[in-house]
Amino acid sequence: MMLDSDFLTEDVANQCLFEEQNKFMASVFKTILQTTKSKVLLCKHRMSGNAQKLHAELAKVHEDPVTKEMTRKELKDKLEAHTIPANWSKSLESWILSWEHKVQDLEDALGTALPDSQKKTLFEDAIRSNEKLQPQIQQHRVVQSTVARMTGTTNTDIEFAGFCEFVLNQAKETDNLEFKAKKHKALVARVNQHQQGNRNGGNRNGAKDKKPCKPAAWKSDPDFSDFKSTSHPDGKWKNMSKEDRNIHCD
Repeated sequence: MMLDSDFLTEDVANQCLFEEQNKFMASVFKTILQTTKSKVLLCKHRMSGNAQKLHAELAKVHEDPVTKEMTRKELKDKLEAHTIPANWSKSLESWILSWEHKVQDLEDALGTALPDSQKKTLFEDAIRSNEKLQPQIQQHRVVQSTVARMTGTTNTDIEFAGFCEFVLNQAKETDNLEFKAKKHKALVARVNQHQQGNRNGGNRNGAKDKKPCKPAAWKSDPDFSDFKSTSHPDGKWKNMSKEDRNIHCD
């Protein structure tokens, strides 16, 4: 009823509920509406806080043919400009999902789905400059050719969803490997820091660090197991005395 411009309350109880809903929707609109026209309307209804009238005016503005066309063009330009940087250091998966959301926004504005061939071209152009994702384009083509030879078909076209899923799965694997590498690097740094502290004779006050060692917790950490196997080959860790092992524990 909040978004119905013709709705009117009939009793006190519903009036109180309607007023609370009105306040809530007004706060939501204030948060999510970021376009120039939307902000003009927000300013207009700022004093009254009438979210019902605000929504009615917003619907009228965005149903205008000129406004619709401008919105479509703006979304198309944003999608084409949304390319992943070559030095992208954050999650590859999160970037791909953000790209898919922009495609969905454009398709919603158009009222129809973009052709698979167009989406695939846009996606390839978007990831081509990134050294981690760019190789997936060629790998996917190799997979297509292999499938074509195995099935005896000549048509190697594939739905965009299949191509995007292929790249997304590779991105997830890369993200996972990089996350493990960062954990292992941090663990090695902690061990080296502790070793340096022991060589310096304790903490800054000259007292020995008496923080209890927790070998069980370290043993359960797969990253630490990898560290032990690479840093102490041939069972050296197993043959260490309790005192020697303590220098590798926090």
